[in-house]
Amino acid sequence: MLDWLHLDDPDLVLKHGLPSSLMAEASGSQESGLGKYEKGLKLGLRQLLVSDDRDILLALQAALQSEQPAAESETQTVLLALAMVWGNQRPVGGWQEALRFMRAHVGLRRDLLDVLQWRLDQLLPVHHRRFPALTGQLALHARYSSEQILLALGLGDFDAPPSLAGVGVKHVADRRVDAFFVTINKSDKDFSPTTLYEDYALNQELFHWQSQSTTSPESPTGQRYINHAQGGYQPVLFVRSGKKLANGLTEPFRYIGPINYVRHEGSRPMSIVWRLQYPLRARELRAYRQDAI
Repeated sequence: MLDWLHLDDPDLVLKHGLPSSLMAEASGSQESGLGKYEKGLKLGLRQLLVSDDRDILLALQAALQSEQPAAESETQTVLLALAMVWGNQRPVGGWQEALRFMRAHVGLRRDLLDVLQWRLDQLLPVHHRRFPALTGQLALHARYSSEQILLALGLGDFDAPPSLAGVGVKHVADRRVDAFFVTINKSDKDFSPTTLYEDYALNQELFHWQSQSTTSPESPTGQRYINHAQGGYQPVLFVRSGKKLANGLTEPFRYIGPINYVRHEGSRPMSIVWRLQYPLRARELRAYRQDAI
């Protein structure tokens, strides 16, 4: 491994550029060969440092170490990994071409493998529950970017990255899923007055959530939430503490899992209490709990 990976926080180096590019510059060469992709890839390596789904990291590691096409059984896992690494600028030809590009650039490939190994060394090899019919390869209590989540829900593709675009709910009719995206600590700077919803954990098993400001209990959307079990729908919850991490990166969402309706009050927006099928862990409870006003 490179000496820079012995730092307590490799992000101190990565935020200045790809290690291979920094070393090339130090030796007098200014050309990395990455062109317009370099800025997004630098950000992607930094995001690898906060990823905690070992299966996704291992799948990318294996794909980079091989010269063979990714196995069909690993396709979605590799796709989710590449979605985290690549920025808005992406090679024409889909995720397969993106992987080929990464393999072909020796410095980039080495940087990725070094960062992946560093991160894997930080994570315990624990088993994560997954719900393939609902959310593909996403793991319960692991963290993901909004693009990774939407791709796992079957929305968009690598060539046309999906976006939340300020929307806190995604209705995925073909899977009969409603995906809720919650940011606990909101600010007037990042959220409009109509999206400053009161979302917080009540305890390890109950979560208070407010619908969009136009949703009433009588509306089709409100009825779908209230009667989701009878209608064959399954809501799922993704939560993050704030919009940004301390290092300035966009904070990923943690997959809290499937949730069930308990009760509601109010209208436009509705305030709904959901029961989590899998209780919050202690650290998430501390981060997501607020005193109800």
